[in-house]
Amino acid sequence: FVPVLVVLVALGRRSRLGVVAPSAHTSVLRELAEGLRFVTRQAPLRSVVLAFGFVGLFGFNWQVAVPLVARFVLRQHATGLGVLMGALGAGSLAAALLASALARASQRRLSVSGVALGAALVGLGLARSLVVAGTLLVLGGFFGILASVTANTRLQLLSPPQLRGRVMAIYVLLMGGTTPVGALLLGELASWLGASAAVAIFGAATAVGVAAAGLWAGRGRRSQERLAA
Repeated sequence: FVPVLVVLVALGRRSRLGVVAPSAHTSVLRELAEGLRFVTRQAPLRSVVLAFGFVGLFGFNWQVAVPLVARFVLRQHATGLGVLMGALGAGSLAAALLASALARASQRRLSVSGVALGAALVGLGLARSLVVAGTLLVLGGFFGILASVTANTRLQLLSPPQLRGRVMAIYVLLMGGTTPVGALLLGELASWLGASAAVAIFGAATAVGVAAAGLWAGRGRRSQERLAA
């Protein structure tokens, strides 16, 4: 966190220009409700939140999915699990480095990376060798982080300064609040259908949900263009 703190100190007062402080009489719940209303009324923000909701709920359950595949599908123990988690980390690191160099956070990039993440999860559920599973986890880590960074950046750029904190609170909720629920569902589904089928189903749900959000965003954009014309 030290580099982030250094940047914040360097920004100084300039980072607060144009931000209107909330009234001292405004309650926290009212401020949160205002942020939710803003997100639901803005089609581009709704699309990002919906797409990343599927990613958070179904796509980011690595701490459950990878051990399940390692133990019950690939019959690996500590060393095999370490290799798979290392592959996931390598893909994540590569995506983080690439995302810092990309110029624009578009809905298209979010859709492509989210669908690719889902496809990697489907492949992971069907994988039957450590090499194939490791390769898919490199791709899964890469596209998962790319989707996360794109959603984060897009929400910040689309939000006005006075509402940005509240909008990003929704992002944090999707990132950290839906994943434990998805982990519970994934574990329960694996106990019924087996680890392989459960991981593949979660991957398919990720891909279909993100693709649907992307199509919805495109339809809303075309409707606005027709109205403007």
